[in-house]
Amino acid sequence: MATNNQSASTQRTDAAVRSVAAYHDSVCWKQLLSAESLNDTAVVWLGMHCSRAAGIHSGVVVLGPPGEGPFAPVSTWPAGARLTTALMQASELAMAERKNVARQSPAGEGDAAGYIAVPLELDGLVYGVVALECAASSDSELLHRLRDLQWSVSHLHAAALREQPGNRSRDARQLRVVLANLVACLEAGDSATARTVLVNRLVAQFGAARGMLGETTESALRVVAISGAAQVNLKANLVQAVAAAMQEAVDQNRPLRLPLDEGDEGEDMLIHRAHDELAQAESYRSICTVPIYNEAQVTGAILLEREKSFTDEEVLLLEQVGAACGPILHLKRLNDRSLLAVSRDRGLAFLRALLGPRHAVLKAVTLVFVLLVAALALIDGTHRVGAPAVLEGAVERVVTAPYDGYVSRALTRAGDVLAEGDEMARLEDRDLRLDLARLLSQREQLERQYLEAIAERERAGTQIFKAQIAQTDAQIEMLNERVSRSVIRAPFDGTAIFGDLSRSIGEPVERGEILFKVAPLGDYRVALSVDERDVTFLQEGQRGQLVLAPRPELDLDIEVDRITPVAAAEDGVNVFRVEAKLLQPAPDLRPGMTGTGKIEIGERRLLWIWTHRFTGWLRVALWRWLP
Repeated sequence: MATNNQSASTQRTDAAVRSVAAYHDSVCWKQLLSAESLNDTAVVWLGMHCSRAAGIHSGVVVLGPPGEGPFAPVSTWPAGARLTTALMQASELAMAERKNVARQSPAGEGDAAGYIAVPLELDGLVYGVVALECAASSDSELLHRLRDLQWSVSHLHAAALREQPGNRSRDARQLRVVLANLVACLEAGDSATARTVLVNRLVAQFGAARGMLGETTESALRVVAISGAAQVNLKANLVQAVAAAMQEAVDQNRPLRLPLDEGDEGEDMLIHRAHDELAQAESYRSICTVPIYNEAQVTGAILLEREKSFTDEEVLLLEQVGAACGPILHLKRLNDRSLLAVSRDRGLAFLRALLGPRHAVLKAVTLVFVLLVAALALIDGTHRVGAPAVLEGAVERVVTAPYDGYVSRALTRAGDVLAEGDEMARLEDRDLRLDLARLLSQREQLERQYLEAIAERERAGTQIFKAQIAQTDAQIEMLNERVSRSVIRAPFDGTAIFGDLSRSIGEPVERGEILFKVAPLGDYRVALSVDERDVTFLQEGQRGQLVLAPRPELDLDIEVDRITPVAAAEDGVNVFRVEAKLLQPAPDLRPGMTGTGKIEIGERRLLWIWTHRFTGWLRVALWRWLP
């Protein structure tokens, strides 16, 4: 019972502690969010961090102007606590080296303690440091506390950024200007439109009276866009003076402006002669020229004129716009070139790389290619004409239906091997046999009448009955022949290459209808479908080889026997049928097997063998296209 009371008391105590802690955190969070300055934020934040983390003995936040100093403690914990020398040394080391510091107190100096410090930086400048003295029994525990401190100082960084709204807003405005001009150039359809759009936008954004854009060429720099003008007259004096001013900035690879800034000593070392002449010729007292780049190479320049002088920030912004839009303008300029110009530039680039001091791999590959082409042009090889091939029987016998009837039985299908006389199918003969029985009965009746006429010595009746008996015998013989032909048999030893009546039992067939095709075994011919571009190379008597898909291990010798003079279209290509005969017997061959045949034509240069089809097509195409 006492144990239960103690447990209940402990739970009430923990609940009370959590309630007080929750209330304390709520108050501190409100103070942290409502702090108006970085110093106020540092005081509230240090108290929250040190009170929430167990084992922290003391802490300090040191702040000062970014990168300048002096730096002084603005908050300590506990409030008014005396800072130890080791803690201050850790904070000074973190600020001096701009690195996080985690060190333990030397052995023999009382309880185990550790010192951690995190420098505070903004835009690459140190504006303070946070240092804590805490209990640390091991290095891992000390590093764990350092990590928690790194995550927690983000509140101080946010407060430091809030105190510099001017810089943030200025950077945001500059970024928007650069991105807006970049998007405008990307949305333009061609290079001329992109240049005009960019110049007009810059004139409006910088409050300039006139803006111009120039591009470098192989010979000189030329003006390609003027604000408010659809075309550029390169012979005008103004355009020539502007081109000279742009060339002056491009040659020095620096932005130039008039009037000169007295506070910048480097401006006096630059040449402004062309800018001075342009200012004297025009009524605008302020001129700014900025080179534009693509992959660290100058591709042009932007020149603006106005009454008000250009500030350093405006010159920097104009440089940023040129750096962002320069690659886009250069890419659109390359895309607008003609096919001939692209081929010329790529050819010149290849020659420069081939003849230049570097690109050893390209030189080696080119040398190997040249040697390979030279070898192909000098070495002979066997020219062969290849074509799809089909194995056919030398003789194909067609088995047709002997009369109109119905299929009664089917024993043979395509591919079956047959011997001469083997039954292949049978037609229904019941009607024939009924007619035959009727005729036999009729003959017996006529024969009795014939004998009665002989007995009665009726000479005329005897002759009539004799003729009728002969006619009936002829009909009986014809029916017997038809009954015998109802059984369809193989005409010779061979293979059935066509026909399957197994699914046609009971179906009618007409006289002369093809039921089967039979080809003899061991006697074949090869049918080649030769492309019309190669048939002129073939002659009767030429030999070659045949490889069949079912028997790739066999290399059969063939000889051209006949070339048909009529072409046929197969798969959109005109082909000629060329027949060849097998020069050697081979086992397990069947009509209908497909493969590839190659006919040897003679010796030719390897280069000609591999390129004659393309050169032939090119000759025909040029003859058709050229007038």
